[in-house]
Amino acid sequence: MKRKFERERDAEARQRQAEAGRGRQAEAGRQAGTHVGTLNGLRDAGGDAGG
Repeated sequence: MKRKFERERDAEARQRQAEAGRGRQAEAGRQAGTHVGTLNGLRDAGGDAGG
């Protein structure tokens, strides 16, 4: 069984990776001249704020 601090550390690392991934997707979408990446980023941000 993992200790509490290990679970918290792992959760924080996953959160940072998810945020970095969203940023890369949004930037790639803008560079490609589409709004898909930006819309995905906004939808994810709304989901994070709501839940």
